[in-house]
Amino acid sequence: MAKVTVSNTPPYELTNVEYSGTAKLVTAAITDNANPKPGDTVTTAVTVRNNGSAAAFPTVGYAPPPSLTNVEYSTDCGNIWRPWPGSHALGGIPGGSSAKVLIRGKVSPKAAGSLDNTYTVTSSAGDIISEDNTVRTNIPIVSLGAS
Repeated sequence: MAKVTVSNTPPYELTNVEYSGTAKLVTAAITDNANPKPGDTVTTAVTVRNNGSAAAFPTVGYAPPPSLTNVEYSTDCGNIWRPWPGSHALGGIPGGSSAKVLIRGKVSPKAAGSLDNTYTVTSSAGDIISEDNTVRTNIPIVSLGAS
């Protein structure tokens, strides 16, 4: 299995590992607000990289937690936002390329605990290692009473 790393400072690049003659998708999710409060907007960049040599046609799936409302997505760096339909096809990603979708939502006013998020990527092209196609994040919600 290939080791995949994501840098924790901008530009959050994925390590490029080459797979010959097949698609090899790698998924990463970076959230802009690690300590949201009720009412805050949280935006997550989900990046899908094809480290293989064959084109892939991935779909990103995401079921927002109940405490995240008005969920929308953008595929053009945040210029246009659309209601999140539950999944989004990213189109063809050639080998060695990547695609990104931004997903954002507002933390509901009565939210408490954490935002547990799972982003899953599927593709009609056979991905030789699918264990890295799901990313889970757990973001603690800061209580408005906290100082």
